Amino acid sequence: MTGASFAWGDYDNDDDSDLVIMGFSSQTSEVTNIYRNDGGGVFTLLNSGIVHLSNGSASWGDYDTDGNPDLLLTGMNNGTAVTALYHNDGNDVFTSVSTDLPPLIGIARWIDYDNDGSQDVIMAGWMGLGSSDSTELFHNDGNGIFTEASTDFPDYAASDIAVADYDDDGDEDFFLIGYYLGVSSTRTELCRNDGNGVFSLVPFDFDKLSTGTAKWGDYDNDGDLDLLYDGIDSTAVTNHTILYRNESADSFTLVNANLPASGEPGSVDFGDVNNDGTLDILLSGAGFPGVKLLRNDGNDVFTDITPINFGTAVPSGFIDMDNDGDLDVIVIRQFGAGSTILRNDMIALSDQQVSSSVSYELFPVPADNFVLIRNGCLSATTSLNVYDASGQLVISRLILSVEGASDIRFNCAGLRQGVYFAEFISENSIVRKKLVVEHL
Repeated sequence: MTGASFAWGDYDNDDDSDLVIMGFSSQTSEVTNIYRNDGGGVFTLLNSGIVHLSNGSASWGDYDTDGNPDLLLTGMNNGTAVTALYHNDGNDVFTSVSTDLPPLIGIARWIDYDNDGSQDVIMAGWMGLGSSDSTELFHNDGNGIFTEASTDFPDYAASDIAVADYDDDGDEDFFLIGYYLGVSSTRTELCRNDGNGVFSLVPFDFDKLSTGTAKWGDYDNDGDLDLLYDGIDSTAVTNHTILYRNESADSFTLVNANLPASGEPGSVDFGDVNNDGTLDILLSGAGFPGVKLLRNDGNDVFTDITPINFGTAVPSGFIDMDNDGDLDVIVIRQFGAGSTILRNDMIALSDQQVSSSVSYELFPVPADNFVLIRNGCLSATTSLNVYDASGQLVISRLILSVEGASDIRFNCAGLRQGVYFAEFISENSIVRKKLVVEHL
């Protein structure tokens, strides 16, 4: 595919991740497909009737808080900008929802910017015939009604929007990568959520790139989210893959990790592919260097461990598609060459890696703004990683497990409603627990 994007989400609530893929399946044919994960590496293509798009985005989110992930699509259909919201009716049925969201060739992401428990929408790109690039925020008023919020964001033809609480203040911020068509310049901005619907541009001079993607993740396990993104610079000649370490207080340090440039267009992803408790990196790009898997060896050192069968593709990403406790890789190949999920056979999890000797309980079920972690007899500093249903890391921090302590209180108010997986990593064990968040 070209102009491709994909998104994982457990739309049928059977505890495995399903898949939507969109893009050109050939030079001229646009397609959007939903695949149900039936387990055992079997995926069934749904006859969903959803619109066929390319050059946009796909995002799962429960906009009406009925417990079923719905689907938000943006992109191009036969040269026309489209935004489409589909309600998940259950039983593999998706119904188109009429909204006031503008047509968009660009990126749209779910963001609960006001922490009211409902999913709002941030959009950036070309919003239809006669319009220019724009970045707009829409409040979810319920019943499929989205109202534009008063903001003053920079205008973008967005390559990606990465939503995360980077400053750990309990509300969701976002990072944009792209360019402005009016002056053909690359633009890269971090928008901090100051509460009450107010956002501020963080005055940090990030390297400016376009045509790539961005991901947040705590690669150095210091308890805050770092930033990885890729793309092409303003010369439209040189490609880059960039890693910034989050130093707190809106300060970031450019990491000299010698990451290979991903190609143009390209994609990046964070994930712990070898279950050693540190986030590794997956890169992909059109042409050289193809798909690259880089192991995080600590101290800002990344080692290329790419299997020979990864080949060339864009985009690519991590996902535990078979629920065996390790991350697999999806690669989207160009021009109808097929998309492939590559199963991770690097590690066969044993009792040493996923230990039953250490017990954690999470309650209440579902959790609201806080969850209590009840630990067993472990006395150590333990890392807690929380992943959403698509396998994306959303929280990473240290918790102190003290022998004899009863409960540890963990703030999950910044998480959207849905199903998550909490991973507790200590020196000799990895324990994973399902976490359900439902804001009452």
